Amino acid sequence: MFTDGDETGFTLIELLISIVIVPLIVGGVSVAMIAVLDNQASIQGRLSDSLDAQLTATYFGRDVQGATTVSTAPTPCSSTTPGTQILDLSWGDVTVSYVADQVSTTSWTLSRELCNGTDAPSNTMLASDIPSQPTVDCYNGAATVSCAAQPTNEDVSQVVLSIPRANNDFPFSVSASPRQTSSTYPSTLDGDAPPAPALILLSNGGTCPTLTLDPGSTLNLGSGSGAFALDCSNGSDPIDQDPGSSVNANTAYTEQSGLSQLSSCTLGCTNSQTLTPYYSPTGIGDPYGSSLSAPSTRGPHQLSCSQNGTTETCPAGIYSTSGRRGGFCPSFGVQPGSPGPPITQIQLSQGVSVFEGCTLNVFPPDSLTTNGGVLLYFTNGGSLQVNNGATVTLPSITGGPSDCPPSPPSYPPGVLPYPCIAVWQASSDTTGVTWDASPTSSVAGLYLPGATLNVQNLSTISEVVVQSLTVGPGGTASIG
Repeated sequence: MFTDGDETGFTLIELLISIVIVPLIVGGVSVAMIAVLDNQASIQGRLSDSLDAQLTATYFGRDVQGATTVSTAPTPCSSTTPGTQILDLSWGDVTVSYVADQVSTTSWTLSRELCNGTDAPSNTMLASDIPSQPTVDCYNGAATVSCAAQPTNEDVSQVVLSIPRANNDFPFSVSASPRQTSSTYPSTLDGDAPPAPALILLSNGGTCPTLTLDPGSTLNLGSGSGAFALDCSNGSDPIDQDPGSSVNANTAYTEQSGLSQLSSCTLGCTNSQTLTPYYSPTGIGDPYGSSLSAPSTRGPHQLSCSQNGTTETCPAGIYSTSGRRGGFCPSFGVQPGSPGPPITQIQLSQGVSVFEGCTLNVFPPDSLTTNGGVLLYFTNGGSLQVNNGATVTLPSITGGPSDCPPSPPSYPPGVLPYPCIAVWQASSDTTGVTWDASPTSSVAGLYLPGATLNVQNLSTISEVVVQSLTVGPGGTASIG
């Protein structure tokens, strides 16, 4: 006998639908999983490349901004890192090498090596699995320039590091610009204005100036915190420092990367401290060359000075060795045709005096003074020579030594007629000037753009602009 049973189950139509849909779902999931697995290596590579790019950009931007020179010499700053240096960035006693190393026929690495004085070099891996060697390009504006041994702030405005990738998959480039400077006042890296140069050595007709320090000599600039500038861009070394000489200064403005120190001193001479170099992109230049007009040599000539005892008082005006009514130059000693005693003091009246071919030779006990601010302009072979410790007191028309030079950023001043200058020798006159003054002498400023200043004792003077400066054996030049 049969009994009724449970007839629940799938109909034929339901089974057919399941057979069709389930493979579609499983297939879709499988395709998605396969795609994920296939892309995993690429995603990991892109993530790694992104991290490489971030790390490289972090170091590269900072290094380029701080660099004062850039080079592509192949040797890294230390032998601890294998590979070829593709970029060298230096400032002060710090050098950073970007080194590319070929680890296989199809793989390179890029690392950063830091050398800091006597400290042990450190190495940071920046990128790996690079299919070919990274490249470096330098630009000055839109123009491509060489990266080989260039002062960054002078010839290089942008540095670009390019890193390729396999199959052109996520290649990247990083670029950075050095902090730019102006020719008159390069900015410090922290934005502060460095001191105005108290001593400026100018090139003349393409010839670099020279700073010569004889044995035992001393150059003091701003009591050790001052600056000097060297207008030289042809690659020569304008510094000649002998044993026992010293430079007390803080800052050196140059157009050459090799002058960050007084590097030519190899015989034991010392500096009071390390000089901070600043590089000018357009040259040091003459601070007064375009802002001042030479005093006129036309007009009535002075034919005499008044004598009172041993003092000769001379009015401001034009003095010349020749003229329509004869020539006259102030001088010390016994005056021709005068019954008075020898002249031991010449006092110049306040104002501008021109000396055409006239040379004022001051020997002790003679002295050269003024009754106010003056500008003494020497031309046609005229000059001022201070010898054997004679006394010279010459304030400028615009103020005494304590007022000059003006504080940055107003230097060089162009709004006053003859700012801070007491003695001006025409740039076409190359007659050398001797300066061996007494410690009590005081002079506002010397502007001798075409001459060599030979110093034995120069003190209490605000600024000096010359073609070249020589400080004699055991001599002292204190400027600023």
